[in-house]
Amino acid sequence: MNKEAKKLCFCFFIVLIGLAIACGDDEEEPFCGDGVVEEGVEECDDGNLSNHDNCLNTCIKASCGDGFKQGDEKCDDGNYSENDACLNDCTLAKCGDGKLRQGLEACDDGNDDDTDDCRSDCALPSCGDGVVQAGEACDDGNLSNHDSCLNTCVEASCGDGFKQGGEECDDANFSDNDSCLNNCKLAVCGDGKVYQGVEACDDGNTSDADACRNDCALPSCGDGVVQAGEACDDGNLSNTDACLTTCLEASCGDGFVQEDEEECDDGNASNNDSCLDTCEAASCGDGFVWSNVEACDDGNDEETDGCTNSCELARCGDGIVQEDFEACDDGNQDNTDACLSTCVEAACGDGFVQEDEEECDDGNTLSGDWCNSDCEKECDGILGDGQTMADGSCYVLFETPLSWADARAACEIVDSYLVSIADEDENDVVAGLFELTDITAADAWIGLTDQYGEGTFIWAEEVGVYRAPTFTAWDTDTEPAQPDDEPSVEIGNGVHDEADCAVFQSTDAQWNDDDCAKSKPYICEHTW
Repeated sequence: MNKEAKKLCFCFFIVLIGLAIACGDDEEEPFCGDGVVEEGVEECDDGNLSNHDNCLNTCIKASCGDGFKQGDEKCDDGNYSENDACLNDCTLAKCGDGKLRQGLEACDDGNDDDTDDCRSDCALPSCGDGVVQAGEACDDGNLSNHDSCLNTCVEASCGDGFKQGGEECDDANFSDNDSCLNNCKLAVCGDGKVYQGVEACDDGNTSDADACRNDCALPSCGDGVVQAGEACDDGNLSNTDACLTTCLEASCGDGFVQEDEEECDDGNASNNDSCLDTCEAASCGDGFVWSNVEACDDGNDEETDGCTNSCELARCGDGIVQEDFEACDDGNQDNTDACLSTCVEAACGDGFVQEDEEECDDGNTLSGDWCNSDCEKECDGILGDGQTMADGSCYVLFETPLSWADARAACEIVDSYLVSIADEDENDVVAGLFELTDITAADAWIGLTDQYGEGTFIWAEEVGVYRAPTFTAWDTDTEPAQPDDEPSVEIGNGVHDEADCAVFQSTDAQWNDDDCAKSKPYICEHTW
């Protein structure tokens, strides 16, 4: 009989006792608890109501599972569940009893083996429980990823993303081009791996003369290391020392002036500018013509060879006598000293009057042309019928009668002009011509005329040269007073030619106007 059936019988028995008492049956009937075992009805009857001895108060023998703890029982929960705190053998449930206690145990395999599917503490095995289970390489029972066992129960190793022991770093990737190498060493220049974004190259050696420098930069001109294809590399940006910024050795002609070595360097091979191809500054006397600065440069200090020491082309007037070309050179343009402006020594007949040496010089060595072969002025006897010289002029009286215009032309032919009288002294000189021996003329044409403007007399000297009179000697003592514009000569159709030309009167040294067409002696004046 199971526990549930026994409970039902007990309850039914109690009900019957109750009914008997209620009916007032005076006969004492046996009942459970009267201390007498009624055979066939009771298993026991200890006459008490205790359920913690060998006989329950239902007169059923106490047994494991009756719900009451007796004797050696550790518990008795009156049920048949093996998954609560009390087992069916009335012992307390515990880990390792092989019974799964719900709510408290995850498992219970009844053994103390921690390496099977249920741990000895009745928990399911898991990574981190400190027990190495199947599928786990390790289990150190902690959550640290920085010891020899990760919290994933995998043995720590380089590349797991966690820095352990002798590792300098661990970035959990397989790239050798970042800050942490695949051997868990920090990337450094020289490790042979190119650290992207930081290193341009990394050849893993200590040579600065190959394609990658020791600082993991690509070699370049200016890095201070002489690479293949470079003649030099001084690591600076100066072009004035022995190595240019192009890593070529500095040399004359490179366009850069080397300190203490070159005076100049214009980067070309021309010797006709300010800097020679020897990198010396151009200067007069270096033998090269500096364009637009020097006219010549013969490289010597000889002044008489066509190029002066100031690098100017020798020329007449520079004050230097050039051999085989110049007879003299006094450095001026004066033709009245001993050296002409043509660098020919002055001489009589050169056309220039030498001061204190010559009276005249008409450019020839002939006599009879106002200047004789000795460059002396000549006047007497050379031309005309009477001559006199005064104050730098030669006055010549021609007794051959001509019209005023022809007389003027005749004077010009002999390098003179009809006399122009400036003052009374000169008037007296002209008057003296008529007093010379063998002179018979009573009057003569002079250069005064008003034919260019009636009533306005001017001196007509050389061709195109006219001068207003500053002195006159008109005859005002006779009637009519001169000039009177008479005689007036009709030249046709009622037109009259007035007296427009002046005549010098020998009798009184006074002037009169007369018809220009008349033929008269004339007086020429030559000035030197």
